[in-house]
Amino acid sequence: MSRFSLRHYHHHVCSHSHDFAQLVIPLDGPLEIEVQGRGRRLAPGSACIIAPGERHDYAADPALSFLVQESDWLPGDLAARPFIELDEPQRHYLAFLHSMVAEGRQVAGME
Repeated sequence: MSRFSLRHYHHHVCSHSHDFAQLVIPLDGPLEIEVQGRGRRLAPGSACIIAPGERHDYAADPALSFLVQESDWLPGDLAARPFIELDEPQRHYLAFLHSMVAEGRQVAGME
């Protein structure tokens, strides 16, 4: 399984875990998130990697959008650093993915 979707979250803090990996990328505003006991205000240009089974707490303005990838696979020790900054090529690819998902189009790696 590997799929992308656009998400909106709630002002109130939610908490859960799931049996798949997740990549959460803010598109137009911040997300308050805690993973592995570390909290962060995740802004556009950054991403959060959530390992399968990892409990995470999150909240955001419901008007904001987030691109989320769910996957059964997580390479190497990527989840050891749950917060990353995206470089310029990754930001360009993110813009492409955002437009494809918003239009309901398929991209390699999407179900």
